[in-house]
Amino acid sequence: ASCMNPAWRVFFALAPGPRARARLHDLAGELAAGLPARIVPAANLHLTLLFVGRVSPVRLGDLALAGQRAAASVAPMTLAIARIGWFGRADVVWAGPARMPASLGALHAGLAGECRAAGLPFDRRPFAPHLTLLRKARRAPDTHDAAIEPPIAMPVRRLVLMRSVSEPGGVRYRPLASWPLAGRAAGS
Repeated sequence: ASCMNPAWRVFFALAPGPRARARLHDLAGELAAGLPARIVPAANLHLTLLFVGRVSPVRLGDLALAGQRAAASVAPMTLAIARIGWFGRADVVWAGPARMPASLGALHAGLAGECRAAGLPFDRRPFAPHLTLLRKARRAPDTHDAAIEPPIAMPVRRLVLMRSVSEPGGVRYRPLASWPLAGRAAGS
């Protein structure tokens, strides 16, 4: 990055483990058959919890504190990735939970609250949990809005702060920091 523009593009995310990542990438390959679309590289698969946007690296400490606090209040969970969808305006095919788990909503709300309190920017649009599988998909796949059978189990143990880096071969996501989900599960 040049000295003129030291801002980094960052976001908070959940990363699938190796088994979920492999199944999601296989699913992307199946969905791409017969579609003009770009498959998201397996290494880039993630669920964005809160998109922060462009911030100066000097704010990384504030971001880390927000991430740590939000992660400390939510218990580890396993998401059931059970649905395929298409965002037509963004030309994106995605997979996500069939309904919003309360713990996932709480993690998003906690992060938003911490960022707001710290005066950090973030995308304030309603939270729609999803993992982007295909980009530049000009139309929905035939299985649009279909159920994934069986659902893909995605254990979530850590919250990750990622940086989006443009490289000659495309965009790469680099983890900057991560925190264990350390809250108590309901009923425990």
